[in-house]
Amino acid sequence: MQIWTTGEYSFKIFPEKNIRGFKLPDTPQGLLGEARMLNASIVASFVELPLASIVSLHASSCGGRLQTSPAPIQTTPPKDTCSPELLMSLIQTKCADDAMTLVLKKELVAHLKCTITGLTFWDPSCEAEDRGDKFVLRSAYSSCGMQVSASMISNEAVVNILSSSSPQRKKVHCLNMDSLSFQLGLYLSPHFLQASNTIEPGQQSFVQYPYPKPAPSAAR
Repeated sequence: MQIWTTGEYSFKIFPEKNIRGFKLPDTPQGLLGEARMLNASIVASFVELPLASIVSLHASSCGGRLQTSPAPIQTTPPKDTCSPELLMSLIQTKCADDAMTLVLKKELVAHLKCTITGLTFWDPSCEAEDRGDKFVLRSAYSSCGMQVSASMISNEAVVNILSSSSPQRKKVHCLNMDSLSFQLGLYLSPHFLQASNTIEPGQQSFVQYPYPKPAPSAAR
């Protein structure tokens, strides 16, 4: 057991021997940090003493009633655990050649202390490939449970991790560029009331783009 104090102190049984104190932080967080530097795994208690010339510490005799000590404060930091939310945010979606591709880099997964046991689309038969430094999951728009609307292709990424009993799920999307059309309107006011086909040099104008609403898709 060690007693740390900021000032000099002595024990009553050795009054002639003054013990020099230490320069300590003035916050509980700082005191716990000092304890960690001493490789102390448990701090039993600490207390802030008011300014005084004499401080008495009284211990009851062996025949006295046993006093219950406060619960010790564990100073050992918790082990790193996998964060499912951060893990799912690392999934990259790529859309090209009428196919959706999901990429999850192993280096980033390792930083989160996650162990992946499976990566699939909504259809569990569509599994990711292990390509050394990353997991790659790819499917054409016509398979693996893809939902195709007038302007969007949607699916679900399903990730199984060792530290969780239930799979993690994330919606993934691709724009259907073949059926997506753009129609811009030119207006002379920010209220989009007066349309125009021409614009004069130095004249302020406003452009409106009406985004088409996706057609309702059939439920799985």
